[in-house]
Amino acid sequence: MNVKDRDVELKITGKQFVGTEAEDIVEFVTEGQLHSEDGDLTLSYPESELSGFPGCVTTLHIQDHTVNMQRLGEDGKLKTEMNFRQGERMNSPYETPYGTVKMEVLTDRITTEIGENGTGSIEITYLVSLEGLAEGKNALHIDIQEVQNEREA
Repeated sequence: MNVKDRDVELKITGKQFVGTEAEDIVEFVTEGQLHSEDGDLTLSYPESELSGFPGCVTTLHIQDHTVNMQRLGEDGKLKTEMNFRQGERMNSPYETPYGTVKMEVLTDRITTEIGENGTGSIEITYLVSLEGLAEGKNALHIDIQEVQNEREA
């Protein structure tokens, strides 16, 4: 996919499930940057107080049916890395205020629908386990739209 590099508006919805019901839903809108290189896409955006990661920058590397998510802290150091590949189990460290724990992610489904104009959506549903501390099903949905100013120009 050859998308023109651009600023984009993102509506990000994160859900945590208990059973089949979404119990904790976080939704926020932010601006980000979409970059394309050799058919792969990179989407970066600043986190907010609502997401629980203020001062962090999240970057999604989207390639075929794989999404790699990296969250960097204000100091530029890697805080979290999650790899999503449908049907596969991935392990990575997860930094908490109390230290680093082992995180295991089993991706249920990935859907990426991004057009040549850079708009579209990403949806990931996955199971996550944090070294016996927490376990659950999560969903991440990102709507990618043109920035208002670009539409008016």
